[in-house]
Amino acid sequence: MLEAADELFPSAMHQLALPASMEVVDWEWLKQQISKLRSQGAVYPAIQLNPDGAFVTTLVDRSQAALLKPLDPEAEVFFINHFSGFAIGVITKWEDLISGKVFKESSGDLS
Repeated sequence: MLEAADELFPSAMHQLALPASMEVVDWEWLKQQISKLRSQGAVYPAIQLNPDGAFVTTLVDRSQAALLKPLDPEAEVFFINHFSGFAIGVITKWEDLISGKVFKESSGDLS
């Protein structure tokens, strides 16, 4: 019944799904790109998961960055998930992003 409703009306909530491409992501390269952006003065570079399943680097908008806590750049990264059709941003540990744990958390706090 809910699946049919989702076809007729936009969903109010989507579960974070683990994209199939997780196994082939070059995490070391993404980490290097985030580090490079920081060295160029970016305050909140982020990893973004696009609706097509591609992982890319991006910058958090300065107006949104004002709401964020400082990160430990070696251990944490800002992650923006567009995979489910709308943006969900979280601060997460690199290891949780790489392992897919960020997608498996059932609580509202994904950090």
